[in-house]
Amino acid sequence: MTLWAARTGVALDPEVDAFLRAEDAELLPYDCAATALHAQRLHVAGILTDEELSEVETRLTTIADEGTAFLGEYEDVHSAIEGLLGTVGRKIHAGRSRNDQVAAAARLYVEDASREADASIARFIETILDVAEREATTPLPGYTHLQRAQPVTVGHHLHAWVEMLERDRGRFEAAAAASMPSPLGAGALAGSTLPLPLPAGAMRNSLDAVADRDFALDYLYAASVLFTHLSRIGEELVLWCSAEFGFAHLPANASTGSSMMPQKLNPDVAELARGKAGTQIGRLTGLLAVVKGLPLAYDKDLQEDKTPLFATRRDVRLALGALGTLVEGLELDAERLAAAVSDPLLRATDAAEALVREGVPFRDAHEQVASAVRSGTFTPPARTAPRAAPGPSGVTAALRDARLRLEARSLESRPRTLAGRDLTTFTTWSAFELGSVLDLAEQLKAAQKNGIEHRLLSGRTLGLLFTRPSTRTRVSFAAAMEQLGGSALSLNASDLQLSRGEPLEDTARVLSGYLDALAVRWPSQEDLETLARHASIPVINALTDEEHPCQALADALTIRERCGDLRNVRVAYVGDGNNVCASLLIACSALGAEVVCATPAGYEPGPGALSAACTFGGKVSLTHDPYEAVAGAQAVYTDVWTSMGDEEEAERRRQEFAGFGVDAALLAAADPGAVVLHCLPAHTGEEITSDVLYGPQSAVWQQAENRLHVQKALLALLVS
Repeated sequence: MTLWAARTGVALDPEVDAFLRAEDAELLPYDCAATALHAQRLHVAGILTDEELSEVETRLTTIADEGTAFLGEYEDVHSAIEGLLGTVGRKIHAGRSRNDQVAAAARLYVEDASREADASIARFIETILDVAEREATTPLPGYTHLQRAQPVTVGHHLHAWVEMLERDRGRFEAAAAASMPSPLGAGALAGSTLPLPLPAGAMRNSLDAVADRDFALDYLYAASVLFTHLSRIGEELVLWCSAEFGFAHLPANASTGSSMMPQKLNPDVAELARGKAGTQIGRLTGLLAVVKGLPLAYDKDLQEDKTPLFATRRDVRLALGALGTLVEGLELDAERLAAAVSDPLLRATDAAEALVREGVPFRDAHEQVASAVRSGTFTPPARTAPRAAPGPSGVTAALRDARLRLEARSLESRPRTLAGRDLTTFTTWSAFELGSVLDLAEQLKAAQKNGIEHRLLSGRTLGLLFTRPSTRTRVSFAAAMEQLGGSALSLNASDLQLSRGEPLEDTARVLSGYLDALAVRWPSQEDLETLARHASIPVINALTDEEHPCQALADALTIRERCGDLRNVRVAYVGDGNNVCASLLIACSALGAEVVCATPAGYEPGPGALSAACTFGGKVSLTHDPYEAVAGAQAVYTDVWTSMGDEEEAERRRQEFAGFGVDAALLAAADPGAVVLHCLPAHTGEEITSDVLYGPQSAVWQQAENRLHVQKALLALLVS
């Protein structure tokens, strides 16, 4: 069946029919989706009735699932859809042509294929990172010109693979974006006289809409670069697994044997990935050649875009899956690697740079070392200086960042188990839930660092109900909400009816109707919990007289970033056992740290905080000796001696807290790599000295920035 038979009045010659017939069955579900959208346009214009629209939508679902069995009698999927719709199908082509129909279906196909490729690459990256993290410091010779050059590590080398693949993800993301504009409404080339509404994202020019195949070229280009990278990876795997290199052994489940030679185990997966690169480049150049001389608008030549698209999608999916299995099962030969790296000439550059550090001009140093190599008298330096990032010495941090970037790109699928919850106190949260906030905060921070936006809360509004001055808490919450795509509204309690006696309960009910979440800085923990009980939106404690949970989460994130984990980290808190101290005790205990709190007598943290910390199984101890608390600590924390509202006690507190300031002498008692924390604002000369606050061990500004990332994580998890 053809849609144009009325024009010729005769059947096509069988050979002509066979030549013109499209092999486009793979496009069927996407053409059904585009047809469903067109049917809605016809319905709005009054061309389809309610009943007809419902019939079309129902039948299209069936055709998408089962229609391929009936395609043989039709010229292409477009003709098949009209025929399989039955009587109502005779109306479906009003206001459109196969020209805009096939362009719409092809765009949906490429968008979906691009998303699929991105997901497949992400899985392959995850596999590579698993191996890279395991072998982060395993030595490996680095090569230039396929000659041994300088020592690196397996983790560093595999990280280079990850970098290539991350760029590939960006190209497929761009191809998906290029596919999103809709050509519907363009008709054959010049639109339609029917009063059909334009689809969302309609293209601006009808000629371009039916003729454009840039989106297909973008997809094929992304796949071509991907296969170029897979080819390079495949070549290295082939070399590493050869007897000549012997760096790795092939897994049996991703290798083949020989039909003649019993001993052989062949790297066919890596070789075929290498070979597919040439095929894929041919597909791209083939379609470029097709479109390069076409006059506007549509030409039958464009039917040739389907074959390379369909074949590319299959090869991308299968190659990435097979290579993932190969890399996952790769067994490295540590002895062969160590022997290869023991070649002293690998450190010739290090020897030259050692001379440079002694003041020798580099060219002179180069000539001295080259002369020693030439004469056979070269001796590598006894100790080698680290080659910092982006060199191999930074591999652990680089792999961690890569893992975070990988996780950050999938934040839209974040867990929703905390949606609607309050954070008024840590005592109602589990250690796992607190850890999930830090995990998400790390991912969001990595996303921002790498220029990835996550507009997770578009259209949502956060209220900031504060009764006290605030810099970090107020600004970080407002910025967090804006960066997540929402908005923040500052609410001064003195400007609300609260100041005239309206009950907290009624205020909570009213604000719940306007806002999606509420961050509250209030003098009384009891009042905050009353507010939360009567609000139907999440309420977040932005500081009360008893707790400061948002600050403690930022503190924990900072310690985790500096120490890798909180488990078995010793945290020393020196100063007033106030609300900051209380929340720090609970959060660090929940996350596995040991906390030692040094305060003057009478200023210890309250029994509620100690009880909560112990409930989490925390190891908490109290002392009145700052040096005892700080001894061997990996984190040293202090806060102001006089909190807001206690200003009249300032002079007395300065006297009673004498000896509890964090200075260089006290810090010297801590672990040599200890990190210094302060939640700010700081009173230098009292609780901390300037040289410590602004010194190399201070993480205070990182800690302050982390307020933003923790706030973003909390909002993303709590706001429905």
